Amino acid sequence: MNPMEAQKEEISKGAFDTVIDAVKEYKLRSVGCVWAFGIGASMLYNWTRPLPPSVKVIHARLYAQALTLSALVASAGVEMAFPNEVPEEDPNAYTPSARRHQ
Repeated sequence: MNPMEAQKEEISKGAFDTVIDAVKEYKLRSVGCVWAFGIGASMLYNWTRPLPPSVKVIHARLYAQALTLSALVASAGVEMAFPNEVPEEDPNAYTPSARRHQ
């Protein structure tokens, strides 16, 4: 597929497909972004509550941890619900059987 066809295919995709592709390609980055957003949002939320600062930080960490676990589960669900196409075999890839024949 040439670059123009790939670009046309990318444009024809909907927003949902684009998000699914991004999550599949950048799993750890998306989970890390969810964690960072969770820490920031929960710190802002907890800062308005009348609690000692140490308790605010602990609560923010717990909320972000729960959000991160749910993001990991969602990422696994995306992988299971939308499996990748069969990848082409790389002729330079290491295989245990190739090592035995040398």
